[in-house]
Amino acid sequence: MARRTDVLRSRRYVSAIDDQPPVSMQAWAVVTTHLRDELTGAAPGVLSQLACDSAAFLPRVGPNGEAGLAAIPGRAMPLLAVSPYPVRLSVQATGYIDDARNVTIPSQPLFPGAFAPLDLGPWELHRQPVQLFGRVMLRQPLVPDTIVVGAKVTLTRLWFRRPTALAPGPDPLAILSVSTPCAWPRPASAAVAATTMLVTGGPFRLEREAGPGVRAILLSNTSGLAAGDVLAFDRGDPDHAEYVGVTSIDGTAGPTEPATVNLRFPLQRRHLRDLAVDAVTPQPPGATNTLGPAAIAGDRSLLLQSPITAIASGDVVEITGGTAAAEYHVASLLAAKSDSRGLFRLPPLARAFQVELTANDGVHSPVARLVVPEYGEAENRIDFLLN
Repeated sequence: MARRTDVLRSRRYVSAIDDQPPVSMQAWAVVTTHLRDELTGAAPGVLSQLACDSAAFLPRVGPNGEAGLAAIPGRAMPLLAVSPYPVRLSVQATGYIDDARNVTIPSQPLFPGAFAPLDLGPWELHRQPVQLFGRVMLRQPLVPDTIVVGAKVTLTRLWFRRPTALAPGPDPLAILSVSTPCAWPRPASAAVAATTMLVTGGPFRLEREAGPGVRAILLSNTSGLAAGDVLAFDRGDPDHAEYVGVTSIDGTAGPTEPATVNLRFPLQRRHLRDLAVDAVTPQPPGATNTLGPAAIAGDRSLLLQSPITAIASGDVVEITGGTAAAEYHVASLLAAKSDSRGLFRLPPLARAFQVELTANDGVHSPVARLVVPEYGEAENRIDFLLN
């Protein structure tokens, strides 16, 4: 322990300076990242939280989106010289979809004499969807504006990120909305294709209500049901339908008795007791559409390479790619028709900084509007006036 003598105003002070601790016993930001809005590239600017599944690390988020894990490496990862350390990180931010990643801090042979933090780079956050609605009206000379029935409002162009001088857009992408959030992250170039669900078993009956997040359901019986089959919940209601694969069946019950059935992905909707549940077999999918930017678990807007092929609103689509099994959703194109009051409502929209919407009744000149969605609001109203 070194000593130092200082003189201040004729007084002499002797200090004993602690020795510098070894690298491995100093406090480090062992994992770093930067939280960013995927559409703007800016920090989210809202309350954000980072969590870790290991108590050995201290999560931290700064005011400009800087985030990471703090720790004393020698205590949190004593075997880092020979062993990597896996952790699971999760992010929550107001107005954004919750996201999580499995991260592995790689082994470092020079540890504990040296240590290098892991930089994950930007962590792009995906906005919660917003619904666009409005009214289509017709302006005519000398008479009040009148409602337009049956006008089709469609998304005709899309800017994924904020336009810049170097990338003014639009992008060669189209949005496909799915009725339930994606259950698993899907990489760029994942496949999306329409399929038909053929009823091959059941109906079974839910013995108790099952809600979002549930992965084990109680069915009235499992006659003819096996692991790998797909169950259809609320199949007759496109707004509530879900299709989830079976991973296993409780082996203690016979096929004609109530049994617990374990699902591949958690349910996203609430399904009431006594609901009829069918076993269905997905038929060979149609033309493949390719995912553009990767999707995360929780996304309800899929960015596909434009144009979308062989998928219509109301179709069930199969999504494959990445490390998870196929998942199935009811799909909707970003289009709607004005009703008897001239009102329209588009499916949920996200993952677009700016869109062009076009209203066309087939009689008058189409009208296009550029819209920058206000994602902080649940709904945005967009009205059209035809001439």
